[in-house]
Amino acid sequence: MSPKTLVGLILCNLIWSVHPALGKVLLEDFTPIQMGWLRYMSALLAYVVIVIALRLTRKTPVKEFFLLPKNKHDALFVLLIGFMAFCFSPLTQINGLAVSRATDNALIVAMEPLFVVILAWLVLKERIAKAHLLAFVGAFSGFILLSGISTQQFDAGFDVHLIGNFSILISLFGEATYSVAGRKLTLRNPPLGVFGSTLLVGVIFLTLAMPFAGGLGTPHFTPRSLLGLLWIGPLGTSLSYLYWMVALAEAPVAALALTLFIQPVFGSIWGVLFLGDTLTSIQGVGGALIVGSVVGYSFWSARGSARKRLI
Repeated sequence: MSPKTLVGLILCNLIWSVHPALGKVLLEDFTPIQMGWLRYMSALLAYVVIVIALRLTRKTPVKEFFLLPKNKHDALFVLLIGFMAFCFSPLTQINGLAVSRATDNALIVAMEPLFVVILAWLVLKERIAKAHLLAFVGAFSGFILLSGISTQQFDAGFDVHLIGNFSILISLFGEATYSVAGRKLTLRNPPLGVFGSTLLVGVIFLTLAMPFAGGLGTPHFTPRSLLGLLWIGPLGTSLSYLYWMVALAEAPVAALALTLFIQPVFGSIWGVLFLGDTLTSIQGVGGALIVGSVVGYSFWSARGSARKRLI
């Protein structure tokens, strides 16, 4: 991987690390469904502009950017990914963020690679290694410490912070669906076409959900909220994702995955600096356990991949 590509990947992760803290700010102006819809609609519009520009300059076929399913199987996968990754996941994560902290969000989403392996095991029947099980147990133990779960809480009932963290945790199944189901589609379809079509389907699902999820009120647009939407939509979803896909052609997946851990570290820093988030010593241990478990598993996976290439 060239230094230029590495810098680009680091910048992508720094952009994504701002999303939890920025999401808390945007929730002051929008409901969760409005924020999700505005993010992905703005990302879709930016993607369409990019497609038009490439069509005019490079004559790239439209099918490279929007997938037209060739059979019912592919069509069902597009619907599944669109709903889970771009409707279910953002709604559960944003609703969880609304009653939790940006720092918790940044640390919990670090568990996404573990959820990808679990979903691949459940759906694709892929073998699951003992190292992954140990990493998941360690990360989930960290989640328990971070959320402050105790026997007293079970007696008194769940507080909103704990419910918010569980909502963020559940949203990871939506994110993992893109990796697992998307893997099937990208074997026989252009990756950008999968992204474009599933993003479009997700926006349609979010639009249909608006009347039932409190999204019909008038959004409160301010210069701050408009800049925030530009950050998490066109920049943080469209442009950064497109760069990530280009980087996949050069950098090994294991190397890309290791750069993802910039997000929980800096995401926690932004939560503390800009929102005044604080963690108790026990919660800090929980956050460190989450990141440490996932980083350890990623290094183990990277070593395994390198060993196979040598053989």
